[in-house]
Amino acid sequence: MPATKDSTASKLVLRIATLDRLIDDATSVAAKSRNIGRPALAVLCELDVNGASRPGQLHAVTGFTSGGVSRCLDGLAEQGLVRRTYGSLSDDRRGVQVVITPKGRELVRRFASELDARLVEEGIDTL
Repeated sequence: MPATKDSTASKLVLRIATLDRLIDDATSVAAKSRNIGRPALAVLCELDVNGASRPGQLHAVTGFTSGGVSRCLDGLAEQGLVRRTYGSLSDDRRGVQVVITPKGRELVRRFASELDARLVEEGIDTL
């Protein structure tokens, strides 16, 4: 039977499901005993790739409410993976900025390495 638009959408869903599984597996290996979920990992990756950020900007990455972002950052800070700095913004002395720590960068590197290996194993070496 020839491919249809429906089968293209189905193939996309299957590919996303495979990537989902690979990301979850790589997160588990990289985070070891840490309690790191996908949103927290996304925050770490965002900070690693794009540098320091304000908590409000991390809402788009996590999809969390402001309270949810705050709780996520609390957990990451408790583990020494991020650090909040206060009063470091020239336009807002009360503003909070979040930065990734060397420990957080190391976790992102372990995750990226593990995910890369799993993508190659699955024959998905390019996205």
